[in-house]
Amino acid sequence: MINCTVFNLQGTAIFSLYNVSGKIEIQTENWPSGVYYIQQYINGTYQTDAVVKIDK
Repeated sequence: MINCTVFNLQGTAIFSLYNVSGKIEIQTENWPSGVYYIQQYINGTYQTDAVVKIDK
């Protein structure tokens, strides 16, 4: 099971998934342009899992 949170560059959590297993799909069509960090909560700390850049 995975706890996953997406943060923007300002460090604001904008999207969270909890107790997810398997493939994670996040719909980003309506998000503003920018860079987002997808982080997993592992052993009490957030660890960056991916960086997503959205250009409009």
